Amino acid sequence: MKFSGKSPEFLEKNVKIEGIENLREAVLAGKGVFIISAHFGNWEVAALGLSKMGFPQGMVHRPLDNPYLEKHLSLRRTRYGNWLIPKKGALKGILKNLREGKIVDILIDQKSSPEQSFKVKFLGQETYVISSPAKIVKITGAAVVLLFSYPVGKGYRISIKKPIFYNGEGEKELTQKYADILTEEILKNPHLWLLHHNRFDKV
Repeated sequence: MKFSGKSPEFLEKNVKIEGIENLREAVLAGKGVFIISAHFGNWEVAALGLSKMGFPQGMVHRPLDNPYLEKHLSLRRTRYGNWLIPKKGALKGILKNLREGKIVDILIDQKSSPEQSFKVKFLGQETYVISSPAKIVKITGAAVVLLFSYPVGKGYRISIKKPIFYNGEGEKELTQKYADILTEEILKNPHLWLLHHNRFDKV
């Protein structure tokens, strides 16, 4: 994925966001919002575009091993009001943000340990998918919107799906629901998904 800290002019002219009303609906529910996505298209541009439009978010991330590159990337990720939540020990920060009615952005397609996951069907295979979003939604009642980024010419089309509100489902059921939506989008555009580790081994 190419990421260069897109300028305001680029974002305004070349990033088109569909479904912003879905994000507004989720925010107005008042219990915080989880934006769930994957390493799909240019997810970094999606976060920048939303923050530039007035929807800043806490981005759950794993800091890079190289401190210089981490500083460089962090400055670009936060230039329009986003903030970073380190993946290690992220629970406290996520809960605080959601209880304040804020938006938290998390990618759930990473490889995850069995202790932190539910085994659900993803891309037609049983595999471990991180369980914390579903667990946190059960605690907070936060709304969930799934987001995807598609390249279009020199720009991007950002699609925000309808919000998913907690309705008493089990945690594994919620995790499967999120995985199903990711599966549908990835199968439509498999070339846009960045699979960068052994996602399905030893399950």
